[in-house]
Amino acid sequence: MSNILSRTNHEQQLSTDTSNTIFSTAVDLLRYTEPSETSTEVIGLDFGRYREGHLEAKIRLAGDVALLGTYLRYHQKDRTVETKLGADNKWDIGITSIENIANWFCSICPFDVDADPIRELASKDGTFSNGQLLQSIADIITSFPKENVRTDSVFYNQNPEIYEVTDDIAGDGKVRIDDRLYRIGGTESKIEIVELNKLPVKVLYKISTPYEYDGVETTMHSSVVIDRLGKGALSCHFYDPVDGYSYNITPKDIRQLEREIIEDVEAMAADKLSIAKQL
Repeated sequence: MSNILSRTNHEQQLSTDTSNTIFSTAVDLLRYTEPSETSTEVIGLDFGRYREGHLEAKIRLAGDVALLGTYLRYHQKDRTVETKLGADNKWDIGITSIENIANWFCSICPFDVDADPIRELASKDGTFSNGQLLQSIADIITSFPKENVRTDSVFYNQNPEIYEVTDDIAGDGKVRIDDRLYRIGGTESKIEIVELNKLPVKVLYKISTPYEYDGVETTMHSSVVIDRLGKGALSCHFYDPVDGYSYNITPKDIRQLEREIIEDVEAMAADKLSIAKQL
């Protein structure tokens, strides 16, 4: 890439216009489309019928599919009840029955909170999924006013490309089709919006693109972080498969890279907004 300097350790500041464009586009995505993944997290939420206990929870979902890393933990005096979703999409700690989890969560919901969604699930005798259960719990948690509830929403975008290569060495991400060798590459990007009590406070953007360093094909990873005040920072790095280390790199023309990032973000938004209108 001609727009990349040699190895450096310099973080670049984004222009205000670029930061604002990325942040506002991300908020539009959050408002009008469904994210690829969500994570709802709370620590020390006053919970229990009379809020006599505290709830810790992290709920990870991809649409209506429950994801690894999800857990529920309730503390009351000297007693702790918890459950955690395992790699096989089964509850493997503490309460392990989906029906029992639904009934247990109903029993600890504060009396002044609308828990009808999870009560309806509990009455279905197990004819519901982990995703449905967790979405109901997440809705209850995020309905609490003025609590430190963090929600992360992630949107993914992929633009695959196929390159023909001539070194005739298979493997290392290369495939042979009709006696010709190809590398599958292209760009992969994602936007993550962090909300605190339903207010967007941070946007993270990452994109991976093909990159060549000293004749070695690898991937450049560019990351952008923008805070709620509109201040954004850019960093880029690549992994050198020869020596096994990662190196920071700096664009020669950050404004050019900013334009490329904005194009990708706006293309992602246009694509997902178009899909949302069709649903």
